[in-house]
Amino acid sequence: MKLLFVIAIVCSCITEVRSSVCYKCSGTTCSGIITLCLPSSTCQTTSITRSTGAINTTLIEQGCPGATQEVSFTSRLVFGSKNVKSCNGATCNTATVADPSNRTQNGLECYGCFNSTSNSCATSEEKVKCVGQEDRCFNGSGTQSLASFGSSFFAKGCVTQNVCNGSANLNDFLVNLDAQTKCCQGNLCNVESAPPVNVRCWECSGKTCNQSQTLCPPLSTCQTTSITRSTGGINTTLITQGCPEATQEVSFTSCFTFGSKNVKSCNGANCNTATVADPSNRTQNGLECYGCFNSTSDSCATSQIKVKCVGQEDRCFYGSGTQSLASFGSSFFAKGCVTQNVCNGSVNLNDFLVSLDSQTSCCQGNLCNSGSAGLQVCNQCSGTTCNPTTVLCPSSSRKCETVSISQFVGTGTKTLFQQKCAGTDEAVSFTSRTVSGSRDSIFCNSRQCNTQTPADAANRTFNGLQCSGCFDSTLQSCINAQQNVNCVGHEIRCFTGSGTQNLMPQSPPSVTIKGCITKNVCDGKANLNDLNINFNGTINCCAGSGCNSVKV
Repeated sequence: MKLLFVIAIVCSCITEVRSSVCYKCSGTTCSGIITLCLPSSTCQTTSITRSTGAINTTLIEQGCPGATQEVSFTSRLVFGSKNVKSCNGATCNTATVADPSNRTQNGLECYGCFNSTSNSCATSEEKVKCVGQEDRCFNGSGTQSLASFGSSFFAKGCVTQNVCNGSANLNDFLVNLDAQTKCCQGNLCNVESAPPVNVRCWECSGKTCNQSQTLCPPLSTCQTTSITRSTGGINTTLITQGCPEATQEVSFTSCFTFGSKNVKSCNGANCNTATVADPSNRTQNGLECYGCFNSTSDSCATSQIKVKCVGQEDRCFYGSGTQSLASFGSSFFAKGCVTQNVCNGSVNLNDFLVSLDSQTSCCQGNLCNSGSAGLQVCNQCSGTTCNPTTVLCPSSSRKCETVSISQFVGTGTKTLFQQKCAGTDEAVSFTSRTVSGSRDSIFCNSRQCNTQTPADAANRTFNGLQCSGCFDSTLQSCINAQQNVNCVGHEIRCFTGSGTQNLMPQSPPSVTIKGCITKNVCDGKANLNDLNINFNGTINCCAGSGCNSVKV
């Protein structure tokens, strides 16, 4: 009897725990299926309305309760609302279509607009009546797919407070507000402009465009740059898209070779939709220039023809530099038509695989680029042997130069030479104990006249002056080793100097030197850098035999 009593008590304490049963569906209408929710939970029905223009879309979602809030916004010609209903009891959420949105005006007014740009939003804004729980005005921007224009948008209107404090969003209405959105309380308080946002543009680079999106600075345009390179009838076109860059349109035309770059800008999200480059502007403008494009100045001159300038090409030019556009070597000479911005140095021809050097000359008028435009052409090389190339000299250099550099260390001699456009360096020479060197030049005036390849023998003729000479790492060790040396050529000064050297690589770089030297080094008009000696400004000179000697 006692056992039966205990069993009865235990059974009375057991309570059956059952899951809640609700309908579940999602779409424009509901054909619900049954789902199990947590025990003792409610069933939920969420109704969503999206509207743009006169087109309304309603959606219904049913199921177990979720952490969602009611939210609403109204802008000009666009609105969205979401309301949530909960009920108790098995399969109590029996609705098959969404509830109508609450469009009851609540007395608040805000400025409203919904457009692709800030300016178009400002010019189209109207006063809108706020409805339901919309108790804030807002200015905002972001991305959307609710309206039929591009993804970026600017908007003003009414909104519920939970959107302003960040606890809810407008994603269910295909609207994503960014962090710059501002809210305010009071009639028509959102009179200010929406904050600027980044602009979306298509981005790509190549012969054709496989576009991806990129974000550009606020209020910027989108840009498409089309580049055409042509040599011998073979055209290559390239397209670049993206954010605006500080680039200019440029064009040149030479013999059988041309290049053009044009730039287009547009306003609006992803407005730069081209997938191939625009054709180059080859409309003749009435100007004629001599044109050639060859590896040497002579071959350019003998092959030149008259070429018709096109587009914005308003200058004739004569130039040289390096290139990889044509099939010959990298060095080139050219004549032709070019846009003024190349002549004034604000742009270059690098996009066409052509790099003009600083000696390029431009002129205005038909066929004004005859000859070499008054510029000198010289041979150019450097080393112990010479395989010269031709170079167009700057307008400041009217002569060609052959430079002979001789370095004497012990009984060894090293001779170098250079061919180039004439510079301003002066001949220089020094003699020390066991070490000496000289730099001499020969100048000529005619085209490519500097053809001498062996370096001139250094002038080592004794001139009657004697100086104390040494070459060592410290002043004291130099003084200890000093001996009289015979000065040669134009060495009319004795000197003591210190600095660095690479004339004797096996010796320490720091050096003290005494000996004979040309006066222009003492005056600061020349140096011994070509002889691998740098005094760093520390040199004392004197006139007269033995004037730089120091007693040990």
